[in-house]
Amino acid sequence: MFYNNTMIFFKTCGSIAHCKRNTFIKGVLISFLLFNSQIILAKDYYVANLPQFNKAVTSVKAGDQIIMAEGRWENVKLIFKANGDKNQLIQLRAAIPSKTIICGKSSLQLSGSYLKVSDLLFTSGEPIGKNAIEFKDDGGNYASYSVLSNCAIVDFNNPDKKIRKQWVDLYGRYNTVEYCYFEGKTDLGVVLSVEIDADKGDKNFHSINHNYFAKRLPYNDNGGEIIRIARGEVQMLSSNTLVEDNYFEHCDGENEIISVKSSDNIIRGNNFYECAGGVSLRHGERNIVYGNYFLANNKEESSGVKIHFIGHKVYNNLFYKVAGNTAYTASIALIAGHLNPTLLQNEPVKDVEIANNTFVNCALPFNFGTIQADKALVVLPKQINVCNNLIYSPKSEEWSTPPQDISKLFIINNLVVLESKILFNDKIILNPVFNKSNGLFNLPYSRLIGKLPTYVEKDILQIPRKQGLIGAFEYPEKIEEVKLPNADNCGPQWYKPKTTN
Repeated sequence: MFYNNTMIFFKTCGSIAHCKRNTFIKGVLISFLLFNSQIILAKDYYVANLPQFNKAVTSVKAGDQIIMAEGRWENVKLIFKANGDKNQLIQLRAAIPSKTIICGKSSLQLSGSYLKVSDLLFTSGEPIGKNAIEFKDDGGNYASYSVLSNCAIVDFNNPDKKIRKQWVDLYGRYNTVEYCYFEGKTDLGVVLSVEIDADKGDKNFHSINHNYFAKRLPYNDNGGEIIRIARGEVQMLSSNTLVEDNYFEHCDGENEIISVKSSDNIIRGNNFYECAGGVSLRHGERNIVYGNYFLANNKEESSGVKIHFIGHKVYNNLFYKVAGNTAYTASIALIAGHLNPTLLQNEPVKDVEIANNTFVNCALPFNFGTIQADKALVVLPKQINVCNNLIYSPKSEEWSTPPQDISKLFIINNLVVLESKILFNDKIILNPVFNKSNGLFNLPYSRLIGKLPTYVEKDILQIPRKQGLIGAFEYPEKIEEVKLPNADNCGPQWYKPKTTN
């Protein structure tokens, strides 16, 4: 037998042992040949217009590709409905990255499973319906186990800024948005949303990673978020969405850059660079925010993490020159709750862990909850564990709003450096802080050791916590260059803005 010009011999068995061995070898070879024959049979469908695209979609099988010709695809509704398998996705891609331009009134819908879309540019137009890219078709059929990769959406807006449009809408389960670029959204609606269908079940397990979310001007109203994870109506359902290693640059649409409105999500390893907003745990329970960089550089309206509801963890984050200084815009703001909240009101905050964060020259590192009687926000946070945080504010005399009920807070092993004194467990001590470059910042480190929570196993740079130091950074044994999510390692390599930081 010949395969790829290689002769394969099947020798007659000489014994039972030899037969068993040869039978096993034959099985392996047959499996190998069957797998590779599937690859060989995969087809590429080159399409130059919408009718050709629609015809190709009805024909594709696992491993096939639909390759869209370069040029302007104007006023098209692309419905990519197919089913691949986990070993062989069905791909829809541009013939040349950046050269296939979706423009005019256009949209893309995905439904089915194991699909991948890559290298498309949406610009100079607006979505046909509510969304530019939707992981659902008009019949309500979702896409799952599918990927949107290396695409860009730039200035794709409705001229009427009050009409709600969204750029990417995630439905289904186990979908991924990766290495994409988003810039210039000016109309109402989020850039990327995750939707939970209460009737079809929760636990999406979506991944949003290595994307470049660039400039969004202030919308001056609610609805200018970059990412929203579900809606308040399904707040107690678990989305299990992971948002990690993304770069947010000059995202100023509103005060919620990421708005979390469901349970059991993780926000980690992201870089928020000079953004007028922060992460809002608006609804839901047990969300985790760790390993993020809030590099505000005194940007007006910049903030950190706003906390509502129950059971969250916020740890190993760096808050750098965050300018927010109000009850809502502090670097970490715990928001007072309603006494008997309705579905969309503020559930009182409780059982929250805030550990091993570093604050550098922030206007107001902490707000522990402020009663606002005019808004019926009268229930203060309780059972809040604040430990091992390093607050470095040598030009300030305050590091938090005065706690209105200290009995409900557990504040321990926090190091606070103020203009006139240095405090550890509310006692004045000698300076245990030194500055050292970690390859990216000159940051304050602490010599003090705290009792680490069990979940804080590594620091913000993923260095094992051998010493257990206060703050987000463990003192490194070896200084190496730190590479945060940035313009070079996030988004598609074929599309970069003219100016980046």
